[in-house]
This record gives sequence, structure tokens and C-alpha cells, in this order.
Amino acid sequence: SFYALQWVIDHFSNLLLTTAAAEAESGMLTVIHVQSPFNHFAAFPAGPGGATAVYASSSMIESVKKAQQETSAALLSRALQMCRAKQIRTETLVLEGEAKEMICEAVEKMH
Repeated sequence: SFYALQWVIDHFSNLLLTTAAAEAESGMLTVIHVQSPFNHFAAFPAGPGGATAVYASSSMIESVKKAQQETSAALLSRALQMCRAKQIRTETLVLEGEAKEMICEAVEKMH
């Protein structure tokens, strides 16, 4: 959330400033946005013990993925603006999957 990002900026900006000292200590903030995977089908109950599956067309899948990319770009752009306003070194990551799992995996890979 932007509220959480603002809290980090307010409380840890002294560790993340774009200065020679911060660069030497690798003081960088990583902003991660995790997209939910798009299910290409939906199943609906169709009576006792049965179900009907509806599959998305390839054009619909492309449209949804494009919309997700645009949303991610807009969110990360705003986050970068917030960080640049305080001169904080920042990198961004866009991941796809379950948010909790993907964030934990990203942290493990960074450390």
C-alpha cells in the first residue's frame, strides 16, 4: 500500500538516501508489486455433480495481461515518484503469483 510505503520513507529514509555513503552501503529500497495470476477458465456448477468450464479466448487473455501491465506501471510510477521526492534509491520488481509467497521468495533471493 502507498500508506506502508510512506511509512517506510518517513522512518527509514536516512538509510536509503541517494548519497555516496548510502550507495557504498547498498542502501536501496525495493518496491515489489505482485500481480494475481489470470485464470484462463472458470468453472460453474451445472446441476447435481456436474460443472461447466468456460475458457477465455487468446485475445481476452492478452487484453487482461496488458491491463495488468499498465496497472503495475502506474502503481510503480507513483511509488518511484514518492521515493524520488525524498531522494531515495529505489528499484522495482513485478512478480506474478500469490503475494505472500512471492514477496518471501524475493526477499530470500536478495539476501
